[in-house]
Amino acid sequence: MMRKSLLVVNADDFGYSDERDDGIVECYRNGHISSVSLLVNGVRAENAAKLAKQNNMHLVTGLHVNLTEGQPIGQGYRTLIRNGCFLGKFGFREAVNEGQLDIIEVRREIQAQIDKFRELMGNEPYHADGHQHIHVIPGIVETFAAVLSENHVKVTRLPRERGVVSEVWATPQQAGFMKEVVHQSEHASKVFSSHKLWTCDEFIGLRTMGSNMTIDRVTSHLSEVYDITDSPEPDKRTDIAAGQERVVTCEWMVHPGHVTSGEGGCGEGPDDFSKSHDRQHEIDILSDKALVNVYRSMNITMTNFKDCFTTIKS
Repeated sequence: MMRKSLLVVNADDFGYSDERDDGIVECYRNGHISSVSLLVNGVRAENAAKLAKQNNMHLVTGLHVNLTEGQPIGQGYRTLIRNGCFLGKFGFREAVNEGQLDIIEVRREIQAQIDKFRELMGNEPYHADGHQHIHVIPGIVETFAAVLSENHVKVTRLPRERGVVSEVWATPQQAGFMKEVVHQSEHASKVFSSHKLWTCDEFIGLRTMGSNMTIDRVTSHLSEVYDITDSPEPDKRTDIAAGQERVVTCEWMVHPGHVTSGEGGCGEGPDDFSKSHDRQHEIDILSDKALVNVYRSMNITMTNFKDCFTTIKS
């Protein structure tokens, strides 16, 4: 059976800082990424939107829903913020687990961010995902999916990455977080399907962030995705045969950018990851000619969410 291998390389955190945005645009212009997700509460969101809308860009831009970092777009929240800012990556999860969040506030903020995206970009986001994977958390995913569907968003992220449980390089906290995200994605998959939200068949990126991104590691993870000889699972909505051709789609989550040395973040200043060399390291790997050879050897075609979705549905 012939196989078409489609890869969406999506850069998160567009709008975080000028340096990060410059790196993302550089990667896109050079063909190293294919789409971006915009942080509408990022301090440079307005400028990032202007970059995305330049006539020669044609940059497919989605929404990076942020409920954990910095200041919200909406106002009047009691449970979603503390001292004017979100609760943080783990503080948010703890609040969800302990039943301390008002889900109406969550709904209001997701809608506020979609409205802000529409204001900045002039259209609805074609795809939307969650900053720090908040969108797959049980108790949140149902509201996230419902609001996306109500706003005619077609595509979202399913971070159900293969091989996470076997990683040995991660710290206990990193390993625990990755395993939790993958586990939560199993439930999220059913929720997304019920709301007719499309996701790529496969996902990589949890294990290739910052200095952990290497050519060998990326090659190994892409091999896990595209060198699968097993029969497609029954719920694989995009493993569609057209004659003898089978289409396999994958999203690769990346975080390229130059080192943030000035203003950045979402209202609380730039984080350590943004100020480290890790973002630049991702640019270096994404632009490495060896990676192009990997794509060629696996017959991988890089595409964006819009074209990928159109290919699958045609």
